[in-house]
Amino acid sequence: MKLHLWIFIFNFQAASIATAADFIFNPRYEVIRQNETGNEPGKEILIHRTLVQSHFLAQSSREKFYIDGFGEYEGASSSQREWRRQENRAYLQEAYIEFTGDLFFMKIGQQALRWSDSWILPSLDVWTGRRYERMFVDPLPQQLSHSAGAAFTIAQEKWSADLALIPEAAENSFPKPFPKKLTVHEKEPLNIGLRTKFEVSGFQSTLVAARVLRKNTFGYAGSFAFEQFVPKFELGTTQNEQKDDAFVRRRLNFASLGADIFIGQLTLTPQVTAFDGLNPYLEENDAQALSYLSCLYTSGRHEWQWQSFTNSIYRSFFWGGIYTYTIQQKWSLSAMVQNYSGLPESLLGKIQTETGGILVGLRAQFTTDLFKKD
Repeated sequence: MKLHLWIFIFNFQAASIATAADFIFNPRYEVIRQNETGNEPGKEILIHRTLVQSHFLAQSSREKFYIDGFGEYEGASSSQREWRRQENRAYLQEAYIEFTGDLFFMKIGQQALRWSDSWILPSLDVWTGRRYERMFVDPLPQQLSHSAGAAFTIAQEKWSADLALIPEAAENSFPKPFPKKLTVHEKEPLNIGLRTKFEVSGFQSTLVAARVLRKNTFGYAGSFAFEQFVPKFELGTTQNEQKDDAFVRRRLNFASLGADIFIGQLTLTPQVTAFDGLNPYLEENDAQALSYLSCLYTSGRHEWQWQSFTNSIYRSFFWGGIYTYTIQQKWSLSAMVQNYSGLPESLLGKIQTETGGILVGLRAQFTTDLFKKD
């Protein structure tokens, strides 16, 4: 079933079932300065961007309709948009209808199916694609793409089971000079996944088995929630069956360890992942390690966030900080700075070459619910 047909059905259903509705309108305007670049030495580049994100939610006691997307207009030069493969266009993030029973849930459409707590790859999050070409300042929601299909859930107090039947699986996409998508074009008509979750004495376990884009992924994840500390780990393996003779590494094994740490108004999310090779074209690419750290502190109208990321093989390093001040309930201003560095053949190295490595910017944002009166 094509996505435009699903959307038509969703709108028809939503018009008849909705007893409550929200329509969030969230435009933002950004001014971003890049340091001198390899393409234009000695020249600072100013980029003006306008993005409008909105989502609509209508629900009754048993059904919910949700649609989310954003549109972008960027005033950068054509060469700057070209290397990031960016266009002035609209992006659909989610569009689904959900039916809720006493123990059974069904969701149909383009939806966020997060099957992992890890924010770095590889992981058991087989249904979420990354838009790596949008690593240019964009908040995380604009960096993710989601699969379209049907998901079924049975849930009880101590366990749950999920079945996903996905005709349109999300894929990763990249800026130039990388291939736009690093997967082959021969897709299967249906991608299937099964997840089970159960809790024993406060310890939560997750088992995942999925076949997505000709890759078979199996894994296990576990976590335990203390009052201010939630340690978690993940183990998995992926068997690649893509029909491409260039692939020399068919199996990928990975393990992740992380935690959510809550100290008053400060939230820390450290993660580290080890694996035996991510790039299947590089036979000599042995064990690698990725690390990620997020720090978020909020106090009244003030919010500070820091993120960092490293890759051991490519000697890639990223850090970024953003401060946001909420002027009123609907208005906020942010100041941001980011740094990219890495070997020339790496993703972060390519961004460093194009931007000079350092980015600074200002953001003005407005948020309102058009269906609610002040």
